[in-house]
Amino acid sequence: MSRRSHPSGCIGAVIGFGVIAGFIGGIFYLIFRSFTSSPVYIQAVNAAKTDSRVVQALGDPIQFGWFITGSLQEQGISGDANLIIPISGSRKSGTLYAAARRANGIWQFYTLAVRIDGDNELITLNPSR
Repeated sequence: MSRRSHPSGCIGAVIGFGVIAGFIGGIFYLIFRSFTSSPVYIQAVNAAKTDSRVVQALGDPIQFGWFITGSLQEQGISGDANLIIPISGSRKSGTLYAAARRANGIWQFYTLAVRIDGDNELITLNPSR
């Protein structure tokens, strides 16, 4: 008597793994969207991609990475943000640092700068209003 293996157990495991991976991917997507749709992120990336010193150092076009780290907390008209955003151009890469505090609904940056990889100097940015 020979025993036949049933592939349904493997298929169930693959489907289960796919569901879990999709759920985790969905959570990461929601976190990414919460960062990239925030006014502080939008203002920071606009300041970086329109700064001639950043464009000259990195090369055109300027792009922003998806692996954003840091924190973003908003409570009504107040909040705090501390974002570390990968940035790259046609020649080099770097990091955009954005730290801001929100009071009475207005974000005020206390750090907004780009550091080019391999260079210790910070390019301090002016946020557009």
